[in-house]
Amino acid sequence: MRSLKVPSLFLVALLAGCANLTFDQKLQNGYDLNVSVRDAATLSLNAGRLTSEQGTEVLEITDRTRLLLDTAATGDERGLNLALEILQAIEKETP
Repeated sequence: MRSLKVPSLFLVALLAGCANLTFDQKLQNGYDLNVSVRDAATLSLNAGRLTSEQGTEVLEITDRTRLLLDTAATGDERGLNLALEILQAIEKETP
């Protein structure tokens, strides 16, 4: 899969600012990134850049990362970091 066409300024701001953000801000950024990845995957699927199987895979991954984010909301910094890493990796791999 190729890179998502997510607004790069959003991703740059997210990644550059993570070190200075509070836990709650990082968590919100995680939820925002999850939505962005899902939206980009839907657009890619509709444009024919993803197969049905690939679209399903992206949606399953974002469903799982949403659960990680929900669990991280209890204060689990490691879970939050894992969710962000997964989302950033899938973002790079989705057209």
